[in-house]
Amino acid sequence: MFGYVTPLKSELKFKEFEYFRSYYCGLCNEIKREYGNIPRFCLNYDLTFIGFLLDGLYSDPLIFDSIKCLRHPRKNIIITKKTNALNYCANLSILLFDYKLKDNIEDDKSVKSKLFKFLLSSSSKKSLLELENLSDKISNNIDSLSNLEKSKKLSSLDEITHPFSDIMGMILSEFPYKFEEDSDILRENLYNLGYFIGKWIYLIDALDDLKDDINTNNFNPYNVLFNSNSLNFDELISSCINEIDFYISNCLVNCSDFLKIIPFKKHYSIIDNVINLGMINKYYEILNKIPAIENKKINTSS
Repeated sequence: MFGYVTPLKSELKFKEFEYFRSYYCGLCNEIKREYGNIPRFCLNYDLTFIGFLLDGLYSDPLIFDSIKCLRHPRKNIIITKKTNALNYCANLSILLFDYKLKDNIEDDKSVKSKLFKFLLSSSSKKSLLELENLSDKISNNIDSLSNLEKSKKLSSLDEITHPFSDIMGMILSEFPYKFEEDSDILRENLYNLGYFIGKWIYLIDALDDLKDDINTNNFNPYNVLFNSNSLNFDELISSCINEIDFYISNCLVNCSDFLKIIPFKKHYSIIDNVINLGMINKYYEILNKIPAIENKKINTSS
């Protein structure tokens, strides 16, 4: 479910993209520093963006280092050195990936996921301790989401997206360090921004997986809510794409609105690129892979 929240590279200046990439590499290095090499497979762009956003609420400039990397053995790479936000997202990377592996094992008995979960077991225990105040809330939401997906008794997309949306909202609003202009209002706005980012991720992931989920009979909210007549993929997507688009576009509009009222000290142009360009570009990338809606008019509102 992770990996969708990325910048639109073509609209970033070269220095901006290199700056953001140094943060991605910094998160990778922070996971290695805290947990070792193997857990680095938990790295993803979504939590890179979360950390980058949180660091944007501090005026202190990032500090960089030049290191050797296994993926780029012939040259040094530039990384962002440890910050509180990087450390926080390194712990979250392990915790959330462990929940994903658990879900994969329950859904399809994945041998690969069992192996990764075994390899990650000691790291997962450490991340639970590091995020003790947040881990129970995340776990409760994961359980709620799992129960909804298993029962398939859904009343709306709002219901099924709420648990994951709430997780992402809490990840931003319950950052365990004081911001420069900290307030209840700031924390509430961060929660709302995270909530709609999480809702968008869940909806985009479901859209991206819809065809495969129909073919394999795996849970998909669109199939459960909009396919009472057992339509095939092309028929289903043609019949419900406008409703799907309404929900996804609503998330994008809300993300853009909440972004404007958060007092960033740095990183704003890159964060704005991700929210207002990167996310909608990812949405259209997924739409463009669906021939059934290529010529169908979609009432986009973003």
